Formats: sequence, structure tokens, C-alpha cells
Amino acid sequence: MDKGFVLTYTGDGKGKTTAVLGLALRAAGHGYHIFIGQFMKGQYNGELTSLKKIEIIAIEQYGDVGCITRDQVTEHHVAQANQGLKQIKNIMAQNRYDLNILDEICVAIWFGLIKEDDILDLIHFNSR
Repeated sequence: MDKGFVLTYTGDGKGKTTAVLGLALRAAGHGYHIFIGQFMKGQYNGELTSLKKIEIIAIEQYGDVGCITRDQVTEHHVAQANQGLKQIKNIMAQNRYDLNILDEICVAIWFGLIKEDDILDLIHFNSR
């Protein structure tokens, strides 16, 4: 592949994670290696168990163990998200994966966990 694409799934409520997991499963079925960083999740969920059974999909969580709302954000939550962003930058710089998914990154921006400019810089850096 000589071209990169950025797909953004947005919306209220359910469907965003389901959409990216479907994309990941289709890509894995074609032999692509996938990395998924989940920014608003830090607790166990069924998708973790299923995805860890697929060797060419790696998944990490950078969210809190409990579900938070925008008015509950603390410096600890911001630090978790920014540590995740730092990890993703390192992963993307190594170019080990064919598909990098930043699950709920738009929600993390909306919550104020990550700055929009940091994500735009990440996209621009990796499009070179």
C-alpha cells in the first residue's frame, strides 16, 4: 500500500466501536496486522477476549476502569489518555501495523482528554 486513509466514525450513542471492530475483522481476514487503542475504555469487555484470540490484532486500553462523563474528568484521566497517545505515536512510528485504530478518539477530544491539534499532528506526521 502506498496510500494512507483516515476514517472517522462519529455520532451519539452506539455504533462507533462496532464499526471499527468490523473494519478490523475484515482487515485481519485479508492478513493485515491491526493495532487498536481504546481511549474511553479501561475495563474488561467481551471484545477484548475475542480480539486477543486473533494473533494479528493487538489491542490496548488507555481509559479508566470505570465509565466517566465529561464533568468527571480528572488530571489522572488526561494523563492516561496522553500516555496512550504517546504509545500510539511510538507504535505508528515503527510502522508494524497495516491498520491503526484509535477507538473513541473523538470522544476523548470532546472530553478534553486529548487536544485536537495533537491528533491532527499525528495524522499529518504519518501521511508523509
